Amino acid sequence: MLTTMQEILFRKPTLILISLLKPTEIPKSMTWLTWETRINFSHIIGLIKTMELNEIITTEKRNRIREVILTKKGRIIAQEIKEMFDKLKNGTIKAI
Repeated sequence: MLTTMQEILFRKPTLILISLLKPTEIPKSMTWLTWETRINFSHIIGLIKTMELNEIITTEKRNRIREVILTKKGRIIAQEIKEMFDKLKNGTIKAI
């Protein structure tokens, strides 16, 4: 059974934000997010639109690829979530 903290950290928007923090050689497109997070493409599109409205991410069309980029606000949120995830994983903080 998952703890409350784990339930929050394993939600799909959280997985997207953490994935966007990872350094990669290829552009982070919606297709890449589908492979990385195992969330279906149509759900990714909906989540991306919501995060764009909240100014957490932006998308830029580059050739045939729509690249997904964290904004400054999004990077701060993603780093905070990743830090909480790492602390939970290492046992630094106890599950709620």
